[in-house]
Order: sequence, then C-alpha cells, then structure tokens
Amino acid sequence: MLDIIPYTPLEVLAVIVEFLRPVLGAIAAVAVIDVVLLGLSAAGLGGSFRGFGRALGSALTVGAAVFLVALALLPAASDGSWGTVQGVTDLLAVTAGALGLGLGAAVAIYPPVQYLVGMASTPAAARR
Repeated sequence: MLDIIPYTPLEVLAVIVEFLRPVLGAIAAVAVIDVVLLGLSAAGLGGSFRGFGRALGSALTVGAAVFLVALALLPAASDGSWGTVQGVTDLLAVTAGALGLGLGAAVAIYPPVQYLVGMASTPAAARR
C-alpha cells in the first residue's frame, strides 16, 4: 500500500514541521504548562480529578467549536474556497485537518480546565 505514495513518512513529517515552525515555540509552551497542571492535579496539589466529567465535557465543547470554525476556514487558509474543494479526497483532507485541530484544542485545554474544576470541587482545607 505504501508503494502508491510517492513520499516517505519522514518527508511528510518534515513538511508538517516546516509548516508549524512559526508556532512550535507556543506549542511547546502549552505542552509544558499542560504537563505541569496535570501533574499538580494528579498529585492533589491545588486541585483534584473530582470534576473529571465536567472538565472533559468543557474541553470537548471547545474542541467541537474549533472543529467547526476550522472546517469553515481551512479551504481559505490554503488560498482556496469551498468551490475548489472537489472530490472525496479533498473533502476528507479538509475534514481530517479540522478534526485534528479540534482534537488538539480539546487536548490542550483539558489540563487547565481540569485543574480549575478540581480546585473548585476540592474544599480549601484539603488543598493546603
């Protein structure tokens, strides 16, 4: 199956990294902050996992909103329009890109929301 694709996975990864290069610093900062907040929640310092369902629901709601906005705007980001999206392959590519952005937003926003919801559901005496 991979004989059909004219590019190796490493070449595809190089193109993706080149495309994301302007925002790699911000992505790394968000990832570090997310890991720290998840660690604090897991350790019970300042928060807990009591509000897991509410935090997950909030993160998925934000992810769904990002998916819808990305789905509407991705063709324009590549100097195209919905009129130039023709065929199943183009439609799947745009939808997959929007889905990836939505899931990425949900994953990025979950740790801060979990930390805040955990702080709200934990008594002040237990946080100390």
